[in-house]
Amino acid sequence: MLNKKDILILVPLAVLFNISLVEARLNSFSSGITTGYRYVETHYDRALTREEDQIRNEFRIGPVFLLESSSPLDQLLISYNPTYIYDFKGNRDYLNHDAYLGCFREFTSRFRIDLSDQFIASDDPNLITSDNISNYNSSHKRYWTNYFNIKSRYKYNLASEFGAGYTYEILRNNDTGFYGYEDYDKHIADVFLEHHINASWDMAASASYTRGIFDPPDQRIVDGIVTGLELLSDGITDDVETNKLSNDLSEYRASASLFWSASATKTLHVTYSYSASNYDALLRHNTNLHNLTFGAEYQYSPYLSFALGGGPSYEKTESFDDRWDYNAFFNFDYQIAQHTFFSGSIAKGYDQENFSSNNSQLGRDQGLTSFWEYRLDFTHQLWRDLNFNLFVSYRDEHQENLLHGIVNSVEGEVDIQSLDREELREESVFNRDSYRAGSSLSYTFLEYWSSAVSYFYRRQNSGLINDSYEEHQVYLTLSVQKEIIRW
Repeated sequence: MLNKKDILILVPLAVLFNISLVEARLNSFSSGITTGYRYVETHYDRALTREEDQIRNEFRIGPVFLLESSSPLDQLLISYNPTYIYDFKGNRDYLNHDAYLGCFREFTSRFRIDLSDQFIASDDPNLITSDNISNYNSSHKRYWTNYFNIKSRYKYNLASEFGAGYTYEILRNNDTGFYGYEDYDKHIADVFLEHHINASWDMAASASYTRGIFDPPDQRIVDGIVTGLELLSDGITDDVETNKLSNDLSEYRASASLFWSASATKTLHVTYSYSASNYDALLRHNTNLHNLTFGAEYQYSPYLSFALGGGPSYEKTESFDDRWDYNAFFNFDYQIAQHTFFSGSIAKGYDQENFSSNNSQLGRDQGLTSFWEYRLDFTHQLWRDLNFNLFVSYRDEHQENLLHGIVNSVEGEVDIQSLDREELREESVFNRDSYRAGSSLSYTFLEYWSSAVSYFYRRQNSGLINDSYEEHQVYLTLSVQKEIIRW
């Protein structure tokens, strides 16, 4: 029986596609099987009281199904990969699911609609994609997530287009309740414009609105915080409906860029970006962030290119003083040989980080974040069917969290009423740094077969409780996939 979610997906599909077979349509069905072994070893900071060291020793096996259907005007892709997992260490078994649907339809030569939906039920943190590097499921708790996106675009000349889209993201955790992990629904509406002015000038602009709806925090957490606040300042919560405290929020983002092609190898640009976070909760301060960035891209040779830039950043957080700082970036791409690539990047700036699978108590991982981030990537094709990849990265970030500042003041026996607002702000900032590295060796053979061995390392040091750990992961996989029928 179809539920509401199925109907939401199938109705747009019926509009986008004429399912009846036509002469110009090409359809194919492929299937296969993937087997693998995963070893994960996670060590938590010994000062922690809730998490325990974990070792996972797993055997994995599951079929792969892939249906493709295309015509000159549209395309449909459906894939499904259920995986049976047996954990030797925990002596337990369970099923993971990874289902994907993607399609597009060109109604005219200028107008197109894209639609996609992905459902994942797993405990693998690597399947949660996010720009927020701290959004990592280090405890490997089980969760399910669904990511739905629909986007329209209209081309009004050869190199210009505008469009709009809507994204709906769901996160549900098995481990909820008191000190459990927080579920949320995330709605995003966005618009964009890319305009080609002439042979030398181009511009781009975008804007989005995000609404985050979080599960209400456990009342015992709220009661504990209210009690602590009342001890610090009697009557501070009198005018607040503490039984309705939540982490719900609204995000506003906008940007505009102007590009100048100074020559065939040099491009200059200036970008202005704005972001704002408005929180429903008492223990959050609304924040506005403005960035102005001047940048340049230079194609030094067919094998080497650079990009760099920077500019001022202005940040205004409710009840605190305004602050000026700067943003900057540098990256390069270098093709060392025909099948060898090396790239790197450095970035410094601010961001609004409000959504994390690590949310496990009121106000965690939400707030303005300043960061430095470094990354190096290396890819080498040893021979035609054997590829090697390596990466290393480091990120150092400081996030503002008023609740963290209150806890610090209480633990340090500091009279919070004696602090001015900037001193309280300094107490509220916590540091988190993350070291990551990984390598993989993949091999394709006998046309339909592939195998890979991968290793990933992650180390995180954090000022938050239950947020520091070290992890090692080893993956071994063997897969076969073949087209079964084409019509």
